[in-house]
Amino acid sequence: MISRVFWTISYRVTLLLCTLLTLAILAVLTLILFPFKDQVVDFFARIWARICLWSANVDVTWKGWENVPNDPPYIIVFNHQSDFDIYALMVGLPRIYRAIMKKELMYYPFFGWIIYFFGFVPIDRKNRKNAINSIKHASRMFNRYPYIMALTGTRVRTRDFMKYKMKKGPAVTAIKYGVPLLPVTIIHADEVHVRGLGLINPGITIELVVHPPIDPGIYSIDERDELVQNIRDVLAKPLRERRLLDDE
Repeated sequence: MISRVFWTISYRVTLLLCTLLTLAILAVLTLILFPFKDQVVDFFARIWARICLWSANVDVTWKGWENVPNDPPYIIVFNHQSDFDIYALMVGLPRIYRAIMKKELMYYPFFGWIIYFFGFVPIDRKNRKNAINSIKHASRMFNRYPYIMALTGTRVRTRDFMKYKMKKGPAVTAIKYGVPLLPVTIIHADEVHVRGLGLINPGITIELVVHPPIDPGIYSIDERDELVQNIRDVLAKPLRERRLLDDE
């Protein structure tokens, strides 16, 4: 318990200080080096993520880098388990992404500020029209950045993955805009926080498994449910192999 309290304080304090410092640096450098804004943001985003992981004594391993396309457009679709997913994906993928994510995350003090500065796109899932407009806005940048979208839409613990209704947003977006989907299974991120206490479990290693891209071109918009099921099965495979999954 003492170790958990120590690492929780370490993480919370570091997140606050590192976020404020990163925001200050970016505010200055992006003005001075505006033509290189993307490179500056990507560089400091990766450092920010590494420091946040380090402050919680959390490591990241990955496999399947050969499956990552050389250039966008592609949408990274993943099983959302924890706030630490964002850090793990920033550190464990060869290219920094942008995100289409629920707008509520923007309300998190400090955390919400910096991901907004990074260029993440908030989406109002309770308002279909606004959600469509947000995705349309992001689509203008699909050739510039890879984007991430969570198949579950919210944080779901590994064993409960198959019990949740999957979101159709990633599939519909991929079909509509002709953007390949890159499935990434995240493993053990749900173990970083002690359930019900909000404390950090130090010493966890988050695993990323990058799968081959899925071509949405073979699906029509009426076949979006089939694409969702395909993504779901791909993401679930490493969880089943490790016997971490409680199937329906």
